[in-house]
Amino acid sequence: AHYSHLTKTDIVDYLTYLQETGIGIIEQTNMTVSPDPEDNRILAASVDGQADYLVTGNLSHFPPTYGIIKIVSIASFRDLLKGIT
Repeated sequence: AHYSHLTKTDIVDYLTYLQETGIGIIEQTNMTVSPDPEDNRILAASVDGQADYLVTGNLSHFPPTYGIIKIVSIASFRDLLKGIT
C-alpha cells in the first residue's frame, strides 16, 4: 500500500483540511486527451477549476501542459514547493 505509513488520524486530518480549504468544482468540460476516461475527468476538473498545476503519479496519460496548466509529477511539484519556501 502506498500510504501504509499514514495513520487513520493522519488521513482524517488531511481530508478535513481538504474539506475546509478546498474549492469545489462543478464539472462542465468534457475531453478526450487521455486514453483513460478518469484521467480526462481529472484534467477537465483542472480546466474548470482554473488550476495552475495538475499533480499526478501517471504522467504517461497526459501532455506536459494543457493550456496554462502544467502537468507535473508529485516529486517535481514537491521540489517546486521547496523552492518557494
